[in-house]
Amino acid sequence: MNVKCRFHHLLKTFGDWVDDQYLDADGHTRIEVITPEGVVIDGPAENNLDLFPGLQRVRFAVAQPPPSPRVLGDGEVPRRRRPRTADKHARRRALRRRNRAERESTRTNPGEEPPF
Repeated sequence: MNVKCRFHHLLKTFGDWVDDQYLDADGHTRIEVITPEGVVIDGPAENNLDLFPGLQRVRFAVAQPPPSPRVLGDGEVPRRRRPRTADKHARRRALRRRNRAERESTRTNPGEEPPF
């Protein structure tokens, strides 16, 4: 599937032009356009590497499966350990502690203040 502007979509749909997609030897999607006269026009690879060459460096990690939900007994009501706001503030405090420790570990002089 590839995106077409209105003009090229109308050519394909009503003008008897045919577009074909296939994977080349590098594994990239390629497009061939065949005119009504049978002329084959080789199109660019549809992988955006021409525009964004850094996409080749992107790697995705496999996500951990979510934990299984806790099954409640009859009449049991789920309870939080603490209110949502307290959870939010505790998470922020932990992030700030972690960021502060990281900043302090990267400074050359421990007593030096940041330049900002």
